[in-house]
Amino acid sequence: GSPISILMPLSTNFGPHDGSLIIERYIDNIVDFPGVFVTVPVGNEGISDTHTEGVIQEQGGTQDIEIEIGEGDNNMIFEIWFQRPDRVAIGLTSPSGEVVERLPIRTGIPQEATLLYERTTVSVLYEVPDPTTGDEHISVTLRNVVPGNWKFTLYGEVILNGRYNAWL
Repeated sequence: GSPISILMPLSTNFGPHDGSLIIERYIDNIVDFPGVFVTVPVGNEGISDTHTEGVIQEQGGTQDIEIEIGEGDNNMIFEIWFQRPDRVAIGLTSPSGEVVERLPIRTGIPQEATLLYERTTVSVLYEVPDPTTGDEHISVTLRNVVPGNWKFTLYGEVILNGRYNAWL
């Protein structure tokens, strides 16, 4: 019968940020009980630019996301989320100008490419639909990443809304 305070330091930017993940739904349920308090600390990144958003204006349109990778960052992972029923493909350009063309949407099958000049391995995983939200979720992983300006091009294949959010 005593009150309880639960600390959940999750330390992640992953997920759709819309309350649909199982841990978010669990927190929503347990705080309905009298005397149960949950604290989830956020904001430790300050002004580190871990989020961007934008809009692809039309079907066939493109939008670029540029990420500056610094020295000592060996690996990088980021996620991009699109509201259903939008469908978006991705390609990239490395700092040396090497291009990975638009990767076709193959849900649940990681697609990998190793860049010739940088020796960076790129892995792209499409989840269409994402099993939790029904939205499109693209996960991009770079291993042995070299410093510099990386450009990720989004290709609007089916666009009704066009809005996207991306988190490092």
